Parts: sequence; C-alpha cells; structure tokens
Amino acid sequence: GSANVYAHSSSCNLSKESAYMQTMGASNYSTDFGNAKMVMFIGRSYADAIRPSQLHALEKAHENGAYIVLVDPRLNNSIAFADEWLPINPGTDLAFILALCNVLIEEDLYDHEYVAQWVEPDGFEEWRKYVVGEVDGVAHTPEWAELITGIPAETIGAFARYYASMKPVHLQQMYGVSKRNLGDYAA
Repeated sequence: GSANVYAHSSSCNLSKESAYMQTMGASNYSTDFGNAKMVMFIGRSYADAIRPSQLHALEKAHENGAYIVLVDPRLNNSIAFADEWLPINPGTDLAFILALCNVLIEEDLYDHEYVAQWVEPDGFEEWRKYVVGEVDGVAHTPEWAELITGIPAETIGAFARYYASMKPVHLQQMYGVSKRNLGDYAA
C-alpha cells in the first residue's frame, strides 16, 4: 500500500478551500441563497449534479425574487433557474472579475464600509492600483476584458453596475480557476 490518499476533495475542493483560508480565514461555509438578492455562478452549475441538495434552495430564492446569473462557456442546466446567461470564453473568468472590479473602483460603486471593516488597507490599495493599471500600465477595463472573455464591454459595465446595486449577493466562483495549476492562488 501507499501512504498517499486521493479522494474527491483532493481533486475538487482542496484548492478552493485553501484559497478561502488564505483570503478570508474560513472555509467550507454553506450557501445562503434565501437572503440573496442576486446569485452569480461563475463556471459553476448546481443543476448538473454538483450540488443537487441545494437545488430546492436555489429554486426558492429565485421564486422569492433573487436575480440569478450564469457566467459559463456553456448553457448549463442551471438555466432553469437563471435570469441571465453571460457566455464567456473558457478559462477567462479572472479577466471578467478584474473588469467588474475596475468598474466598481473607477465609478466608486464598491462598498466602502465593508472594505474598511473587513479588508486589509494596504492590500486593498495594492489591489486597486493593479486593477486600474497603475502597477503595470494595463487598466483592466471592460474593453480590455472584452477581447479576452468574448463578453461585450457594454455588457460587463452594465452588469457591474447592476451587481453593485444588489445587496446581498451570493457569488459562487473559483470552481473553474481553482482547478488549474496553483489554482488556490488564482482563486
């Protein structure tokens, strides 16, 4: 026998959970669709046998008015509950997120109170500088992301503004990018 153990968690959740621990200090939390005004899935589908136990909660949230968005290269089965599908080029989730953040920062739409309470100030400033292009001269704008993601810049900008107007939001992300080499860092 071998001392090595390989299970579902090794190939699926480990990098995501590691990223959560590194960035938020907690992992393995449960979803709270019931209180969300928006639910956004990036590269994730509950209706494709990933989380069948959560389908009822997702359906109930949608019935209660939650706006559900899929950001995925494929039109997956979660469309049954979704209000919007943003088809994205495979492997470009991070460019989409950077462009959303650019709009939130440049148009001052992010939650200042949340950032002041929960985000390390120097880290946020370093992140802000990167997103707006002060670090490397590349502003991660919707126009920049359109060429990478295939999602029109106007759609990214409008979505970022709509996202900023919805509180609370439940965001399911990292499932695409966390499955790559060094995915815990990307996630």
